[in-house]
Amino acid sequence: LISPLSRIAAFVASGEAMAYQHFFETIRSPFHMSLEPLLMGVGVAYLERRRGQLFSPERAKLVMALTVGGLVAWLCSHAFLDDINRWDAGLQPLILAAGFGTLVAAAGSLHRTQVAGAGFWRPTARLSYALYLIHFPLIPFAGAIAMTSASPWIVFWMVYLTLSTLAALTLHFAVEKPFLELKRRHRPAAGPRELAGAG
Repeated sequence: LISPLSRIAAFVASGEAMAYQHFFETIRSPFHMSLEPLLMGVGVAYLERRRGQLFSPERAKLVMALTVGGLVAWLCSHAFLDDINRWDAGLQPLILAAGFGTLVAAAGSLHRTQVAGAGFWRPTARLSYALYLIHFPLIPFAGAIAMTSASPWIVFWMVYLTLSTLAALTLHFAVEKPFLELKRRHRPAAGPRELAGAG
């Protein structure tokens, strides 16, 4: 409860009228106000460690489809975070964390299942962390370029997706992949317990 209560208290103390940039910097971004995704990830890992696969492959696919459909419908149903209120400050991040945590739990149950479109999803998944790191700083730059064009939304998405992908590829191959390879080479050999668990 620390995060949602802290966000609501900060939102009420601010006078309840807030632009997105101020909301992000003072309420959404501070660590103690955004613990839900971390706790959701820890919870999924704990449950998988205790119970193994959380869903059957068939149920995992259904859970993924329903969760993705629900999240997309919700995020596209209105001008998201355009008019920030107590709901956005308090409960919206909690629901997003629960939705994405559910996706992670379902995806973890499909690790031995052939998924349609794997040729697209696998490289996208490998780039996902680099995309996460690089996507936010590029938004103002792509927006500035798009505002000078006749079709700002189309140009924004073309510039934004192209720059994000190129920057993520650079970051992945120049930084992330060499460190992953270093980790793989220097990983200690599995002991009897790990080998038994792998069998």
